[in-house]
Amino acid sequence: MKAATHIPRCVGIVALAVVFAFSGLGASKKSRVFNARFEAVWTAAVEVAKDAFLADKISKGEGKLRFRNGPFRGYHFEVVIVNAGPGKTRVELNLRTNLRGIEKDAWRNGERYLSLIAQRLQRGGGK
Repeated sequence: MKAATHIPRCVGIVALAVVFAFSGLGASKKSRVFNARFEAVWTAAVEVAKDAFLADKISKGEGKLRFRNGPFRGYHFEVVIVNAGPGKTRVELNLRTNLRGIEKDAWRNGERYLSLIAQRLQRGGGK
């Protein structure tokens, strides 16, 4: 009877180890510094997340937001916006995915997000 309970427990432990290993593999990060005040960058970042992506969570108090590219994608982005000195603000973009194969596609959307923030700031959005 010991062998009968031992095998399912081992399978469960191995399965959990695989899940944790793969969920950590797909995490990576990019950042960009904008020559604009925090308020302007925050406003532009939130508008872009809402207009061009699916915003999941927005917390100005924490300087964080989270969004997805679409309802069926296996990835989402977590954004941290911090003051980087006088007149400068850094946007840190973290990709979260469980599938390595879609990382390249995900980062194309990450670059698109950062470019849209820059375009909005150039147009005077996020005042």
